[in-house]
Amino acid sequence: MTIPKRSKRSGGPRTAEGKRAAAGNAVKHGATAALWWDPDEEAEYQAVLAALLEEFPGPSPSAQMLIERLAINYVRLGRLERIDNAQQQLARLQAEEVNALLEQPSAEAHGAAAPAPAMLALRQAAALPSPERMNSLERHRMNLERQVITLVSRIRLLYRPRSPVVARRAAGGEAAEVAAIVYETPHN
Repeated sequence: MTIPKRSKRSGGPRTAEGKRAAAGNAVKHGATAALWWDPDEEAEYQAVLAALLEEFPGPSPSAQMLIERLAINYVRLGRLERIDNAQQQLARLQAEEVNALLEQPSAEAHGAAAPAPAMLALRQAAALPSPERMNSLERHRMNLERQVITLVSRIRLLYRPRSPVVARRAAGGEAAEVAAIVYETPHN
């Protein structure tokens, strides 16, 4: 069997610098960290899980798994909000530093101020977080929101009221009809 030419070229970074850069790909902002960042996040998860288990009592193993996943995604959405807020705050601090530097008289300019449009553009650019990080966070947020919507739909399907099911059971050679009501919950 021959190896396609393109596979000889692929396979990740070859240099030490490239490997260091690739090692940071998964941890640009920590939004997808597998573990909890701190005890507060774990406590938030436990609180969300308890609230969901109260809303959806007596779950089957499959429903339990979906509920746990929903609680994890809920906490991760909160994490994304905190990261987003931190990046916005950092950008504001950096903009304040740029503004402070722009306010200082320049020795080269001999007291002449820069043109207003250039100053405004520089100040606006300094007040924005990194577009690459913001786009990455937004993609993660949209993905988590889609997962949350899907999980809620699946959980509600498992808990939706069902009509009585008539089951037949053989009892001593006779067929007996047994009305069995499948789990109903007041939540729709």
